[in-house]
Amino acid sequence: MAQATGDRKVNRGSTVRFNHVFTRENPGKIDDFYTMDRKKQLGEGSYGQVTHGVNKATGASRAVKSIDLSKIPNSQRFEDEVNIQCSLDHPHIVKLYETFKDAKRIYLVMELCTGGELFDRIVDLAESHADGHAFDENGAATYMGQILGAMQYLHTNEFVHRDIKPENFLLANKNLDAPIKVIDFGLARKFKSGDPLMKTKAGTPYYVAPQVLGVPTLRNVMSGAVGSLHTFSCVAIPRFMVTWMRIF
Repeated sequence: MAQATGDRKVNRGSTVRFNHVFTRENPGKIDDFYTMDRKKQLGEGSYGQVTHGVNKATGASRAVKSIDLSKIPNSQRFEDEVNIQCSLDHPHIVKLYETFKDAKRIYLVMELCTGGELFDRIVDLAESHADGHAFDENGAATYMGQILGAMQYLHTNEFVHRDIKPENFLLANKNLDAPIKVIDFGLARKFKSGDPLMKTKAGTPYYVAPQVLGVPTLRNVMSGAVGSLHTFSCVAIPRFMVTWMRIF
């Protein structure tokens, strides 16, 4: 259940913000609540694996991220990432439902997205179209609307993602009109109006906004990253570049 705190007394026309927690920290054992197929992994990273889990009470399918506590290089940064995701509830941001923890691992029970990365969808479509375009204008506009809606939600709630790229968007399913979900809040930060500008050169080459490389930044530079993503998604991609992207 969401918890709300904050000052309720406001003047007309002012913005009201509440501190919500949308994720449950479950003190029990994950195997008591979820059936998991640990032999069939959905993905694997530096710190753990992602497996398919089914809630024993509801039958709902989830993606369960199992993270080895001993392999987390910066526990505070990881805790910040999880806390940010616990505070988010938006149709185009992957949902973190609940967390479990034992002596060796922490388990993040997340929304299951089966359509793969937006990056792969762009490359596959560009390869299948004779003109090298991934999306037409309507398709690109639809995805840009979803991305910008998610970014507006983050900024309104005083978060900045700082690593916008096609690999950090998952498709909810394999349908051509599948909605996308923002993932990976490892570089995300909380900010407040009046805070010093962020100076870390965070992001990914090819997508990072030019401002990040030259001057201290805040949320406005995300428009540069989204602009790069828009160009990537709707311009023609030469065949040799499609091959190059698949390799690298």
